[in-house]
Amino acid sequence: MALLSGWALSLPRPLWLAGAAALSLLSTLAISLWAPVDHPNKRLRDARLRAAFRRRGVALASFLAALSLAGGFAGGGWRSCGGALCLTICWQAASLTPAAVRLTKQLAGAATPAWKGGDRT
Repeated sequence: MALLSGWALSLPRPLWLAGAAALSLLSTLAISLWAPVDHPNKRLRDARLRAAFRRRGVALASFLAALSLAGGFAGGGWRSCGGALCLTICWQAASLTPAAVRLTKQLAGAATPAWKGGDRT
């Protein structure tokens, strides 16, 4: 992520802004489609609660995207802060995708903690 962010800072401002806007839009779309993700131990069965969490997630992602783009317009050190916000939104949105949820569940199921009799190395 640091290498990607450093490379993005070397781009011309219009290209950086276009990329940040596109990533922010895709991230907000992903959050509106897949948030919130259920936890196996605590399912969200209430439709009103799920809708409220989704609205809050979209509102927060939109606010952070606006801050990210404002940092890009301001330039200087603010541009690097805007890039960090943009990558943060992207990382969070990517973790909500069905493929990432499946991967996380597989990785969590593969490792057995030592206190449950798993590998102690």
